[in-house]
Amino acid sequence: GDMLPEPVWTLPQVVDRLWYRYHREVNLAQRPCIKRLLENDDTSARFMVLCVSGVHKADPSVTSDRDYLLLTDGWYEVRTHIDRGLSQLLHAGKLFAGLKLCLWGTEMHNPNPAGPLDNREASLTIHINGTRRATWDARLGFQAQRIFKLPLASVRSGGGKVPCVDVVIARVFPRVFRESVGKHEVLYRNERSEETERRQWEQKRQKAYAAACREVDRARQRLAQKAQHAKRPTRETLAKVSSGRELHQALLASADPSELQSVLSASQQQSLSNYMQEQRDSYAAEVAAAQNRLMQGKSVRKVTELFQMRVLDFRSTPDGKAPVS
Repeated sequence: GDMLPEPVWTLPQVVDRLWYRYHREVNLAQRPCIKRLLENDDTSARFMVLCVSGVHKADPSVTSDRDYLLLTDGWYEVRTHIDRGLSQLLHAGKLFAGLKLCLWGTEMHNPNPAGPLDNREASLTIHINGTRRATWDARLGFQAQRIFKLPLASVRSGGGKVPCVDVVIARVFPRVFRESVGKHEVLYRNERSEETERRQWEQKRQKAYAAACREVDRARQRLAQKAQHAKRPTRETLAKVSSGRELHQALLASADPSELQSVLSASQQQSLSNYMQEQRDSYAAEVAAAQNRLMQGKSVRKVTELFQMRVLDFRSTPDGKAPVS
């Protein structure tokens, strides 16, 4: 108070600042960053600068207690959950009230969007890869710049999404193929070995498909032979049949199926067409099941192509290289 030229926390000063905020938010529609997030009118993944207004360190004796920060845009604040990397920095004393942070790729949990004064359930989640210290004079809120660059050596595994890295590709490795052959077994092959394995598997699959078709055809031929020995229908009895299955059996037992089919009514032809489509679908399903059984459940290969390369940080020396694959 003694260092300021005039008192700040006086009633006229407070009312003047509140009126200024009302004029900006309501009359000019220039809402602060956090208010737009809490009202679900903007995405939390944008690049923004917020200030730490409070910190909370978890009590080790309370299992449900977690570290969190209170971040503000200068007018409103929101509770912010942090990951393990930021928790380590918090306990090391590198995150403290008054510190400005550059944030990108944050996640907003906001089940009931509302204004800052009515919303007590919303929370923000930030990760160490998308968090960096801002300069002391950085403007709070959303930034015109879309992202910020990170040194490659500062990227942490499991630290969330990375905004941007500036790298140079130093080497591109040959393609590698990874196949999952069991719950916990993985095989790696080069391009030539994968082509040989794929060709052998395709030949085995085609042989299994042909054997499955023969197996299903024999079973269906036995059923068709039984239907052919059934009593041949007359036009009078055929007029009373409406089932697609019975119509199909009548055609199989008939000496001239084409002539018998020509006397069918429109509804009978539709029933027969639907039954034939069901039979085709059933045939395909039976063949696929038989093929899968013949191949011992390996009718589909789970192969992933891996592209590997080595990159160097554009701003680093050769000693600072870091492989990324």
